[in-house]
Amino acid sequence: MRISANHWWLPFVLVCGLSGLMVSSSWGDDAAPAAETKGETKVRDAAELVPHTTLLFAEIAAPKAAIGQLLDHPLWTQIRQLNGYRKGTMTPQYFALNVGVVYVESQLGMSWREALEGLTEGGVTAAYDAKTKGSVVIIQAKSEVHLTKVRDVFLRLAREDARNKKQPDPFQEVQHRNVTFYKTKGGAFATIGATLLLVNQEPIAREVADRLLDGTTSEFAKTPQFRDSRTANHVRPTLWVYGDIKQVRDSGVAPKVYSGKAENPGAELIFGGVLEVLQHADFFTLDFDLQSESVAIGLSLPFEQKWISESREYYFGPQGQGVAPELPPVENRLLALSTHRDFSQLWLRAGDLFDERTNDKLAEADSGLSTLFSGKDFGEEILGSFQPGLSLVVARQSFAADGVQPSIRLPAFALVMEMKTPEASHRELRRLFQSLIGFANFAGAQEGNPQLELNQETRAGSEIISSTFIPEVGDEQNRQAAIHFNFSPSVAFAGKRFVLSSTRTLAAELSATQSETIPSNEEWRINTIGHLNIPILQQVLEDNRSHLIAKNILEEGHSQKEAEAQISDLMDILEMFNSADMKFHTEPKSLRVKATLNFAKR
Repeated sequence: MRISANHWWLPFVLVCGLSGLMVSSSWGDDAAPAAETKGETKVRDAAELVPHTTLLFAEIAAPKAAIGQLLDHPLWTQIRQLNGYRKGTMTPQYFALNVGVVYVESQLGMSWREALEGLTEGGVTAAYDAKTKGSVVIIQAKSEVHLTKVRDVFLRLAREDARNKKQPDPFQEVQHRNVTFYKTKGGAFATIGATLLLVNQEPIAREVADRLLDGTTSEFAKTPQFRDSRTANHVRPTLWVYGDIKQVRDSGVAPKVYSGKAENPGAELIFGGVLEVLQHADFFTLDFDLQSESVAIGLSLPFEQKWISESREYYFGPQGQGVAPELPPVENRLLALSTHRDFSQLWLRAGDLFDERTNDKLAEADSGLSTLFSGKDFGEEILGSFQPGLSLVVARQSFAADGVQPSIRLPAFALVMEMKTPEASHRELRRLFQSLIGFANFAGAQEGNPQLELNQETRAGSEIISSTFIPEVGDEQNRQAAIHFNFSPSVAFAGKRFVLSSTRTLAAELSATQSETIPSNEEWRINTIGHLNIPILQQVLEDNRSHLIAKNILEEGHSQKEAEAQISDLMDILEMFNSADMKFHTEPKSLRVKATLNFAKR
């Protein structure tokens, strides 16, 4: 039997097209077994069938529940109301698809959903083998009778279509131990009892088929790290993926990823700690969970504190004790992100973290920054004057009815940090900000740009130094002002807190809020946390609706009506969601990142 490695997914796609197939699978011993009748093969745990050198293994828990979550999700009611969706249902292609579905259902003698649920009741698993570069999809139906019926209808319709088009038979039948493999241009598939195999390579086809026929078990299923991580979740996710990092690392593929070094400071700031862990972790797991109220994706890696080098303490904190600040509460908050990072240590450890070229650029920048800060060392004296940790806040801003209003309304944004010695840092940072505004005015005057006016105020124990663009005479109530009127660069000091903001209003609000450190315990420590308020995002876009419509017309070539319909669809889509959250934390034996998208309640 010889199988081509090209387009290996073709038979899988054809089966999907026939039955509306959704990939699903069993989950260890908790999965409901498929119904058995005389002469059928008992449903096996797919992990026992795949090669021991499997690199990626994916399965979905509770197939029928997963199908129901997807097809009966409340979101569909809103999706069907979208202009784009309604327009798509009025096309000849959509009509032809519906006719095709009805015809296939008549041949199957059941609805496509019944066929789908029956075809996947025992589960579907996908695996990729590193040794042979072979892929296999193992679909276990509720019975051999059901699978055989779907297979035979599929074969007959595909062959009839080929004859009608005067094309050769799309399948070549080849035998392996009395099992018929239907070979296509891109791979092959076979049914053994109630199990359907889809493969792209002959070696993996033989190996999985032999285990299924002989009842033998792969060593992969017995691997402790796979077995333990598979049973670690008490709540079963919709989709679970296991990946073998050690095989990739040992093979020498993508050595830069496992070198422990980022290519630039931005990547280091975001991923530095993960790169450190990837040098030691042997595997990862990924889980995807769909519920009526949310959809979430999580990544987990093994984690040991001893893996963290001294140069990466800036990322996790000494002995891994670093914890992110709480998200500052402000009105109309669009986005908030807090993270534990010791920026002083990051700057001072650059020689261990970056290559020679990047370090040369950082050295050049350090020289210029030292001049800007009156000869003070930027890494040790300036960044070192702040406590580890930083918060970013983005908020929708409003404009006075009797004042200047920019034609494009941008949200305000600010950084919040904590000073180690407020008395010493306060004076230096205030002087620096005033100097920067003066320099900006001097440089702007040379180009004919508007000038900034400095203001200073004290309120409730906080000091705010702001700068405001001065409108031209007669433009004090301009409703279509330039974009720079979104900004009034400001700093605020409140106790140990230092705020650098794009607007005076946000600086004042942040200086008055109380921001604490997120509590922690021995089990977890939150390194980074974020929250996106989607209704506020919708309001920000609504503030700029006319601009978005005009941009759509210019860039997409749409008519006014078409552009308005697309922007309306965008707003309706956003209305389906409430918020998005991200949390990155460490546990005694694992590092976990989880992102959640929360649906709006209806």
